Amino acid sequence: MLKTRCAPPKCSQVLSAKAQAATSAKNTTAVVNQEAVPLLTDAQRKLYPYDNIQSFFDKAGGFGQMFPFKAGSKYESYDNILKGWEKFLKA
Repeated sequence: MLKTRCAPPKCSQVLSAKAQAATSAKNTTAVVNQEAVPLLTDAQRKLYPYDNIQSFFDKAGGFGQMFPFKAGSKYESYDNILKGWEKFLKA
């Protein structure tokens, strides 16, 4: 399952098999919870090679970096953005 910094029980609900399958149906997206795969329709299951998801990423060229970061640059790292968001939430 996807590792996240979301506080339970919200994460449990959002990442549950039922919620993942419903989100996939409405948004035509992949699921991140393996238990959701059997809940998908045949059409949804055919969108991604769930039996070998690595092949999808190999073909797609992997992940693009969301927040490029170089020390001293104008860009911020994703980890620092999360830290700032957590600080904001605690305020």
